[in-house]
Amino acid sequence: MVTVLLMNYKRRENLNKIILALKSQTIPCEIFVWNNAPEPFVHADVDWVLNSSDNVRCWPRWFMGTFAKNDYIMSHDDDLLITKEDALELLVKEYEEKSHKGMAIGPYGVILGKNNLYFPKNVLAKGLQKLGSIGIPKHLSFPQKCLKVDIIKGRMIFFKKEGLNNIPILPEGPSSFVLCDDIVINAHLAHGALGHHLVTNKLNGKIQDIEDKGSSTGLWKSHPNWKEMRNETAQYHFKEKH
Repeated sequence: MVTVLLMNYKRRENLNKIILALKSQTIPCEIFVWNNAPEPFVHADVDWVLNSSDNVRCWPRWFMGTFAKNDYIMSHDDDLLITKEDALELLVKEYEEKSHKGMAIGPYGVILGKNNLYFPKNVLAKGLQKLGSIGIPKHLSFPQKCLKVDIIKGRMIFFKKEGLNNIPILPEGPSSFVLCDDIVINAHLAHGALGHHLVTNKLNGKIQDIEDKGSSTGLWKSHPNWKEMRNETAQYHFKEKH
């Protein structure tokens, strides 16, 4: 029912645990791995592995998704671990009950701020963000109830494979789409509309972070202007304005 698009970059020690958790789910899942790490990766329980000779970030996982044999696809970062066997089954049920065309769901979401900012632009705005002020970007994780959001974060995005029909191979706009693929995916699924996606509470208590022991993993560690890049990408690809 679900094809999981698993990314790896210098977190090889996490993969065995992640794959075991996926194969233990109450519904069957297909597992694809895009491996950006220098060392090749092979695993008997993985349906398809692509070992890249260079770290080309996350955009290629969506190419992999076009080969999925299931109706649903889900991105999965290499620093997350599903801890309950019914997690994927609950996601499918949630989607079938609440979906509309092009909707994505996941446990981590963003409501963009004024002028479609992904992050606050200054210290004052950061303070207002903590107070939950209107017009300031809101980053949500494991909410008490399901909420409409503009973006489901790329760590775990779940949607129907047919949504890939809306995704261009080479998106127009800033070249940062390679580093900010989740923003571009959400925007194109929604045709630039806001509030199109759903951050769900169905995975509360069913996912945990895996401690990041790498020295150069994660966008925030590898690019000095990563917040500005995400702001620029969101402002370009979302056509509606808050």
